Amino acid sequence: MRLRVADVLSNKVISIEVDPNVTVRELVEAIIDALKLPRNYLYSIIYASKEIGPDKYNMTLRELGIREDDEIQIVGRPQGG
Repeated sequence: MRLRVADVLSNKVISIEVDPNVTVRELVEAIIDALKLPRNYLYSIIYASKEIGPDKYNMTLRELGIREDDEIQIVGRPQGG
């Protein structure tokens, strides 16, 4: 399925093809690769005005109700101190 992904920091918008059974972790990894985002950040996605963070990384897109042509945002926060 195709998703529209908006990077909040750079204002870039891309389309990405993923299987509905991928986990949030796999989706985040695919987005990091596609947008060439820094790996030293902790990423969450925002879908339907809800932040989906690392605590939900093992859930699938299907479980979260994310469907074809939905739009999500990705936000990152630096890790460490």
